[in-house]
Amino acid sequence: MAKIAWIDNVIEKLEGGPHREASRRAEVIEFLRQDRAKLLEIARRLEVEAEHVAYPHLRNEIHQLVEKKRGFAEKLRALVEELGGRAEADPEAEAIFPRGNFRDVFNAESELYEQLTDHSNLAEDYRLFHVAKQLRDMKNENSDLVEQLEQIIMRINAEI
Repeated sequence: MAKIAWIDNVIEKLEGGPHREASRRAEVIEFLRQDRAKLLEIARRLEVEAEHVAYPHLRNEIHQLVEKKRGFAEKLRALVEELGGRAEADPEAEAIFPRGNFRDVFNAESELYEQLTDHSNLAEDYRLFHVAKQLRDMKNENSDLVEQLEQIIMRINAEI
């Protein structure tokens, strides 16, 4: 038993001790805030594009995707608070103009996918395994939502 405690002390000293853990936690909180802001931006872009879709049933499907994105953002807010951070207020809505092709949404989605991958790996490196798991789950669910959006766009194009 004494050897385990000694080894734990050595590992803690090598990793920088409690101060290092606090700075890692602050880093994780910051990237969770960035991911949340990106999710909310994508949700706003989807809303703007949805308002210019001619078919009400497709517009409703897009609004369901928006609600799921906002649910992810809420999960990230809860994670920030769980880690001892303060969840920031929703960012101010910037002026977003519809393009009619969802290209900006897909670009933002691919950036988010990479961010979630990098951030889940970093959280795992920092031994915040529950955060890493939630980010990976979110990344997988988000890729499913992107596929749903692609199907909606194909149906929009087919109906034109």
